[in-house]
Amino acid sequence: MSEQTPPRPSDQPPAHWTDRHGKPIIFVILTLVAVGIYVAFSIPVSVFPETDFPRIVIGADNGVAPIDQMLVTVTRPIEEAMNSVQGRERVKSITSRGTAEVNLFFDWGVDMYRTLELVNAALARVQPSLPPTTKLVANRLTFAAFPILGASTALAASLPSSFRAARSPSTKSAPIPPNCSSPALPCLPSSMP
Repeated sequence: MSEQTPPRPSDQPPAHWTDRHGKPIIFVILTLVAVGIYVAFSIPVSVFPETDFPRIVIGADNGVAPIDQMLVTVTRPIEEAMNSVQGRERVKSITSRGTAEVNLFFDWGVDMYRTLELVNAALARVQPSLPPTTKLVANRLTFAAFPILGASTALAASLPSSFRAARSPSTKSAPIPPNCSSPALPCLPSSMP
């Protein structure tokens, strides 16, 4: 005799499609998990894209030298030495007490690794003419440090002073005079008793 499945009662709904196709569904899920694990370990991952910005930043530190002295003895000699670097479009510098930052801007087509070598060579030529306590560092502009650091430090400086004063915890608000309804509106002295 052959085995036959018993007839289904007519009041029972048909089986859900996931009940009928359980094994293929599990196979597809396990295949996707295996592919995901393979891809997770084989694809290179980086937080920021690889981009060579055409900019080199030179930092010079000379202790607590005054600004005028830094400008004459450190910033100008570095700027003049950078005029010999090929492909340079612009030079911008910021001089403050004891420090100077020289930004070199280049054309987008320049090989920045070779340009950094040329900048370091120019710095080595100018180093003997600088004060002996001057420390020089030249770095390419990359996603790794400069934009994040620049955004975090520039935000506080760009806020209006009234906003910084309002956000300061040491700022205390003046008491509201008894004849004023709002601290935002100017209060006029009342002439009526």
